[in-house]
Amino acid sequence: MQLSRSQACGAIFRAGVAAVDGYAVVGKALQLEGEWLRIGEEYIDLSGIRRLVVVGAGKATWAMAAAVEAVLGERIDSGVISVKYGHAGSPALERIRVIEAGHPLPDAASLKGADEALALLDGCEDNDLVIGLLSGGASALWEQPVAGLKLADLEETQRVLLASGADIAAMNSVRRALSTIKGGGAARHASPARCSVLVLSDVLGDDLDTIASAPFRPAAAVSRHSACAEIERLGLRPHLPAAVLRFLDSADGLEEGSGEVATSNPPHTVVANNAQAVAAAAEHARRLGYRVECWPEPLVGPVESVVEAWWQAVAGVDLSEGPVCLIGGGEPTVTLPQSPEEGGRSQHAALLLALRARARGRDDVTLLCAGTDGTDGPTTVAGGCVDGESAARMEAVGYDPVNAVENFASGPALAAAGAQVVTGPTQTNVMDLWVALVG
Repeated sequence: MQLSRSQACGAIFRAGVAAVDGYAVVGKALQLEGEWLRIGEEYIDLSGIRRLVVVGAGKATWAMAAAVEAVLGERIDSGVISVKYGHAGSPALERIRVIEAGHPLPDAASLKGADEALALLDGCEDNDLVIGLLSGGASALWEQPVAGLKLADLEETQRVLLASGADIAAMNSVRRALSTIKGGGAARHASPARCSVLVLSDVLGDDLDTIASAPFRPAAAVSRHSACAEIERLGLRPHLPAAVLRFLDSADGLEEGSGEVATSNPPHTVVANNAQAVAAAAEHARRLGYRVECWPEPLVGPVESVVEAWWQAVAGVDLSEGPVCLIGGGEPTVTLPQSPEEGGRSQHAALLLALRARARGRDDVTLLCAGTDGTDGPTTVAGGCVDGESAARMEAVGYDPVNAVENFASGPALAAAGAQVVTGPTQTNVMDLWVALVG
């Protein structure tokens, strides 16, 4: 049976997500041969290890931890990970405790998860092995404020950063200065134990100083002066809590333990990233019979600009050799009004594309924008899949798509048109995939 364009879009997206599944990619990176454990390119002799401890945080960390348990089983002495609410899978892990916590804003459980992880690390000795597991979302799921700040200060700071249109690198450079577990804090607590970290990247270029706010990279600690400069650049000073500004203004030195040479960072192995998801999605599109064009650059910058460039590419597709699939990946940014309604960056992008498709009278295109983690902003929806008739379907049931764009209310409008992409937690997180089928 031939798939409709919307069905094909969904199938292509799911193929990209499946290729970066947390359980599968960690299972490939981790191999036990007798007493030797291979982690990426690193080989560790377990015969000399007293205790093996697993700690981690992120939306995909449950699947990553399940893969570690499958390989190492009873060799694991203890462990604790933090995941987003609803992102713990089944059956329950046997050796590693799971704490569910808040995302995108940290909550009390974020403090609890960090406290328990650091308590485990504090008990480590030089003949112990720590396996760290990190994926996107860890910056909110592991939180421990510096002295003088409270959880409410970090929560409000994160709220401001999320609404500012800042990219993940800018946001995490500020957050690293305000939290003792970030910027190498976890590694410092684990010292003198041996650490090896598995990373599922939600950052373009796999920048290890940005992913998860770098809890195992002491050389990534951020000075208060640098954080202040980033805040000034973004124009956020009037919106941040007074306690945060007092802390950042109180000294211009580096945070404790920072400034160390890069060799102090334990080895990190990136097990999956957005490029792998894009490649797998492209391969599936070819199997479905589409001629594939991959977007040559990451989808980054203000979502409105990205949508305009994407639409121009879609509108210019050459159909002389048959239907075309355009695929791209990245993470556009969105600047939110004071009181945004329900939605997220992927749903907002899909709604903008629906309006362009209708305005140009294109009934031969279907466009999907969705987060590979299965969540878009603070919602349980991955994104949207629209075509030239989506806007009319919204209006038919009483939703004005233009008004929905202006009020950042993409969620209800897409739901009314049956155009939301709902996957549930995917146990991965490598930013967003966009798919356009033309012809």
